[in-house]
Amino acid sequence: GGLPLFYMELALGQFHRCGCLSIWKRICPALKGVGYAICLIDIYMGMYYNTIIGWAVYYLIASFTTELPWTKCGNVWNTEACTPVTAFANATATAATGLLNGTTTLVDSIFTNASTTIGPMVQTVLNGTTQALLTSTSTVATNPASVMVGGIEMVRTSPAREFFERQVLEQYKSDGLDYMGPVKPSLALCVFGVFVLVYFSLWKGVRSAGKVVWVTALAPYVVLLILLARGVTLPGAAEGIRYYLTPEWHKLKNSRVWIDAASQIFFSLGPGFGTLLALSSYNKFNNNCYRDALVVSFTNCSTSMFAGVVVFSVIGFKAHSIFDSCVEERTALMALNKTAEADLPVCDLQKELQNSASGTGLAFIIFTEAINQFPAAQLWAVLFFLMLFTLGIDSQFGTLEGVTTSLVDMKLFPNVPKEVIT
Repeated sequence: GGLPLFYMELALGQFHRCGCLSIWKRICPALKGVGYAICLIDIYMGMYYNTIIGWAVYYLIASFTTELPWTKCGNVWNTEACTPVTAFANATATAATGLLNGTTTLVDSIFTNASTTIGPMVQTVLNGTTQALLTSTSTVATNPASVMVGGIEMVRTSPAREFFERQVLEQYKSDGLDYMGPVKPSLALCVFGVFVLVYFSLWKGVRSAGKVVWVTALAPYVVLLILLARGVTLPGAAEGIRYYLTPEWHKLKNSRVWIDAASQIFFSLGPGFGTLLALSSYNKFNNNCYRDALVVSFTNCSTSMFAGVVVFSVIGFKAHSIFDSCVEERTALMALNKTAEADLPVCDLQKELQNSASGTGLAFIIFTEAINQFPAAQLWAVLFFLMLFTLGIDSQFGTLEGVTTSLVDMKLFPNVPKEVIT
């Protein structure tokens, strides 16, 4: 769907040989405000996009440790509700099994010499006692999403989520827009470093950016291949890839799906952001831009599909691990039901896949939780966040080049060198 716009912008930029500000003024002077709007959008995008790249840098640096900081609870930023998934599952199964064994032993010892009249009465009392004990002290056993903290039921959180929300972003220090909290020096330094790197990559224009792009554009493919080789060997990878590739035709009736698809195309191919106009303006006048549009669009879609296979193989592994833990909990609680009624957790692999495949937390929470369970997790964390960093930097080059090219073409600051404008 984005191919016609992509081709049009390549042709316009190559023919007029200027950025979005000058092109819109030439096409229709009354619509030159569209060019200014595009530049403003690019500036705002550059600000928040550099922030996200800064998060990736923060995680990349944190990965060079003997133990990844988001693997366990007990750190200064963790709350009492922090519970690793594997530890929670083992504790639940152990507690339920111990409670069952203790109750069964007690019942057997009483029933040894009890009459048939007294036996059922004792059985009823023991069942009630066990149920009361389960309800009052083991709420977490019957509600996998909760944990008891000081007698209060709280939502259970993972170490990876608390590391992202409480250590990296420090959201708990913010009261909202009225007070967004203090500046975090280490994170601010990462973001500043990204700004500096982007500047020195673009200060000479496309000549300097073109040299850096050879690394930032090709490195993600190498990392994706390495992650794919690891991901497809994980248990549950097949379920994740199947979930990714299986269409749900009924969702085509949902307008939200079409909106998300359009957003994906615009952010992926880049039409409407001035990037294509700026970059194609450096092409030779007789360059075959139609061929370029077809090749780039096909490569972009193929890369997106390929990256999706890599991501969902890991998501399938994580969902499979959670599903197995849930089955263990359910099995232990079903055994406990022989003497006491208890609510059983619902184990749904599809639900786990859906919960893992959305939002900003996909990269910084879900993926890190999955990497925790890899052998040599530090290596995989470094590779993953290095890939995020290079992808982000590569995208940022195009966004800011659209702004700088337009400003230089308009000659708004004729005596100011491009290094300063950048």
